Amino acid sequence: MNMNRNTNPAKSKLIPIVAVLAIVVAASVGYLSSSSNRQRSGLSAKSPSSSVSVSPVSPVVPKADTGPLTSNTVFTVTNYGADPTGLKDSTSAIRSAIAAAEAVPGSEVYFPAGRYILTQNLHQLYDFVINVPVHIVGAGVGATTIVNEVGAKTAGVMRGTDMFVIQSLNDSTSGGGSGTTIYNMTLDSRSYDAGTSILDYGNNTVLKNLLVYGPTSMVGYNPDAFGIRVIAICNATNRANIMRVGNVVDNVTIIGNGGAGNTELDFSCQVNSSIDNVNITGNGMDFYFCRNVQMQNATFVSVVPRDYSWVITSSHDISMSNITASDNGGVVQNDTADVTSNIAIANEIMKNRLASIRIGDAQNVSITGSVLGNILLWPSNVLNGVSVSSSQFGRVSCKSSASVSALVGINCSS
Repeated sequence: MNMNRNTNPAKSKLIPIVAVLAIVVAASVGYLSSSSNRQRSGLSAKSPSSSVSVSPVSPVVPKADTGPLTSNTVFTVTNYGADPTGLKDSTSAIRSAIAAAEAVPGSEVYFPAGRYILTQNLHQLYDFVINVPVHIVGAGVGATTIVNEVGAKTAGVMRGTDMFVIQSLNDSTSGGGSGTTIYNMTLDSRSYDAGTSILDYGNNTVLKNLLVYGPTSMVGYNPDAFGIRVIAICNATNRANIMRVGNVVDNVTIIGNGGAGNTELDFSCQVNSSIDNVNITGNGMDFYFCRNVQMQNATFVSVVPRDYSWVITSSHDISMSNITASDNGGVVQNDTADVTSNIAIANEIMKNRLASIRIGDAQNVSITGSVLGNILLWPSNVLNGVSVSSSQFGRVSCKSSASVSALVGINCSS
């Protein structure tokens, strides 16, 4: 995907979707509990400063959050047998609670404070499939933790199961769980290298106030080893019919290993979606075949030296602001013949002034109010339109064998 990632972006998004066994249908009605007395606390990411001064990357500090409005109909997982002590498996109990909640669309599946472990090795792709919009709600980051123990460290398992999925019946339709919220908890896929924490094929979903420990696989590129995936499976030939709409990632911290081209946040084939207040340790994030997406208030801490913090591939009308990167900035590039266009980057601070931001095949890229390292204008074929204003930067390097034109505020000899 870039100079330091051993992956093909098109290949990574062409993963076949395997049919998943149906969720066990519902438990009896009942086991309802009121949500009015629950104390909810969440993790709020500390926004990077928009100033051009350079300061050390600060840790994320949790703070209280009242959370989104949810249903008065609440299905509490412990009432279905889930164990908050972490001494026994809670997979079947949580599935039963979700199935019961799906009979009341828009209701809430509540996880009281505790540590819930998932150990069932059923050779399925997903721990939990959400077929009807529900709210998955914990007692708070650091209070409610779900640990996926079915992963690479489990005997007989080639890859880990993904924790939550809103599954589409085929690539061209969104999942019936569109509108779901996953909120206010910690998701741990790290300890057992257990695949993806959240895999989302829906529209209008919200991932909010989460701490996610991503997988740790570093052996080679692994399309299952992401922290969070908010995606559809699209490519240059089918994207017109397959894009997902209106998804939100807000107040999310992802801690991963950042190896072998695996990213911590995969945001692909999205339209009119947004990312706000994210803190990512590892191999950063990807925008792939996105349209009209905004990201603001993001901190990237690289684990692998000289790894790029973000990658924008074959996307259009992307706005990024208030970005802090511990090492390299990002990459703007194309995949196949779909040239990235209309990319606006404001207030990005690169802590390593010897590192780089790279712009490949693209049209109309603007950078304002930023403190950067070097700027690499490095298209495979054509780069037309780069404007840099009110910014500090090092060397500008242009690829002599490609066409680089319409530069404002920079030139190839600076």
